[in-house]
Amino acid sequence: MKDQEAKNSPEVNKMLQEKKRALVKDLNAFVTLKKTYQGAIQEGQKVKLSEDGRTAEVVGAPRLASAMTNAQLMEEGNRVLGQTDQSVLRSKQVVENTINIGAATATTLKGQTEQMERIVDKLDNLEFSLKRATKLVKALGRQMATDKCILAMLAFVILGVIAIIVVKIVDPHNKKLSDFGPQAPPATN
Repeated sequence: MKDQEAKNSPEVNKMLQEKKRALVKDLNAFVTLKKTYQGAIQEGQKVKLSEDGRTAEVVGAPRLASAMTNAQLMEEGNRVLGQTDQSVLRSKQVVENTINIGAATATTLKGQTEQMERIVDKLDNLEFSLKRATKLVKALGRQMATDKCILAMLAFVILGVIAIIVVKIVDPHNKKLSDFGPQAPPATN
């Protein structure tokens, strides 16, 4: 093959070299296309063929920058920037919503804290009232016990007087009863 190239003119050799490069380039493109199809088919993805039929692109797969033209790179960059801007706007909305929810939560917590403080104050007052009531009940219990003792003694005295009256009515000349208590002076006629 080298011998034939030596016989050809430099222009023909140059033309043959260019033709070889073009064929190798086409062959490489075909091999790349075949690999792309095989990989996409194995993964169950769709493949989109370019208009000239020399390149293929997996639908939904990221494209390599080296396989893109400047216009495609600009278009892809603008698309990514647009997506980034939308993502930033969504993030801002999430932050604003979070701030609003946090403010509402803080307000609710403040109200609940004040309510808890009022409940604690009421419980303190209730505890104080219960202690005071307990002291009053104990004092009343002591008074009632004292009153019952006095009533019991009074009942004994009344029963004793009734017993003396009954005995005097039943047996008016009983000398034993006259020995009880102070003696009245004898009556004069």
